[in-house]
Amino acid sequence: MSWDLRTLVCVAILGCPVAASRSHAAYIGVDLCTIGLPAGVTTIALDGAPMATGYGVGSATGFQAHAMFWSPLNPSGIDLNPSGFTTSVAYGNDGTRQFGYAYDNHVDPSPHAMLWSGAASTAVNLHPVGYSSSILFGGDPSHQVGSGVIESGANAHAMLWAGSAESFVDLNPAGFSGSVARGVAGARQVGFGSGASTGNQHHALLWSSSASSVIDLNPPGFSASEALAMGGDEQVGLARDSGNQAHAMIWRGTAASAVDLGTSASVFATDGSRQVGSRAIERGHATVWSGSRDSAVDLHDLLPPGFTSSTAYSIDSSGTIYGLATVDGTYHIVAWVVPEPVTGTLGTFLALFSAGARVGRRTRAK
Repeated sequence: MSWDLRTLVCVAILGCPVAASRSHAAYIGVDLCTIGLPAGVTTIALDGAPMATGYGVGSATGFQAHAMFWSPLNPSGIDLNPSGFTTSVAYGNDGTRQFGYAYDNHVDPSPHAMLWSGAASTAVNLHPVGYSSSILFGGDPSHQVGSGVIESGANAHAMLWAGSAESFVDLNPAGFSGSVARGVAGARQVGFGSGASTGNQHHALLWSSSASSVIDLNPPGFSASEALAMGGDEQVGLARDSGNQAHAMIWRGTAASAVDLGTSASVFATDGSRQVGSRAIERGHATVWSGSRDSAVDLHDLLPPGFTSSTAYSIDSSGTIYGLATVDGTYHIVAWVVPEPVTGTLGTFLALFSAGARVGRRTRAK
């Protein structure tokens, strides 16, 4: 599912609660919808975008966590908990597929890596034979990444799948006691690992689909690092200095290529030239960079007035940025769209849509 500008227009036409937008020379900020609670769910926890994933807990779930997926077309959420499992959590998604784990609390409370495509009935159990537990953290159209534990109490190993349990590859490198894979793009994966060779500190890692292909990305002068996502030829994540302060970081395949985007900042995704995340301005402002600290653009101020915090979690091929924002104790799915010259009926509609800052609706918690 590609949530580009045309999709946003379709969402608006279908009557979903798209609120007023504000524009900048490069972006238009749009409030797509308020994240709601399904009947019987009392608590939710969220983890990332392009649309929101996480879990819900309440009487409707028997007070077990159930993986959930929210979008502007389903703002009250879809319960992803697979048949035969009591508990599940979704850690991320790409708008079409969701990644996480599930287990049966009555039989074995060991997580099984789980892949969904927008509904509980689509769940694919990727748990590999010979491992005691496994978790998915992300994926692209062809691959999934996460971690697996060979025996209870052992360290996790970074793992790569290609859509089935049998396809798994253990990426844990020689010399590392444990590792986790967090992002994938094509034939390369990113994550982090630790061991005696790293002083038992996390080091950001880059793989090319095998354990032996690993490249240690830890930047010179930093004590620890984690790579969280990748796009094009870039890897993004964080590094910690000698004072344990986190710095948002970009790499291009080597430790020496690291670019520091600044402290009190987090970067969660890249399209190969632009990086998105947040900076600690007040309570947190969604931010986009273009490869340097000085290139930062504050996206939060482009949202309709009233939001107290925001984070950008993804950027798609059209340049649209997706994230989450908070207002009045509620979460909203938001987007920042790159304006394009358009003509005809669509152009007229978009002109009115962009002008909605004056007359548009606000979606707020009651």
